[in-house]
Amino acid sequence: MAATKAKQTSKTAAAKEPKEAKDAKGGKTERVNVWLTPEQVAWLKSKKNVSETVRALVTEAMNMQRLAESVKKPAKKK
Repeated sequence: MAATKAKQTSKTAAAKEPKEAKDAKGGKTERVNVWLTPEQVAWLKSKKNVSETVRALVTEAMNMQRLAESVKKPAKKK
């Protein structure tokens, strides 16, 4: 029974570790889960590559956030 418990524990621990893969450019990626509305799921499934589409959307959102933050900062005086 102790051996079975040890196997279960190691399987559980392995399942909790992040899964990594490589994207099209060779960069590391990590699997995540998200909750979407049915309309969002349908739209995403209509795209050719779901993973690339999600990565592009996140990258665009990050760029927009950086731009907004840079506009809020006062200009440096010389």
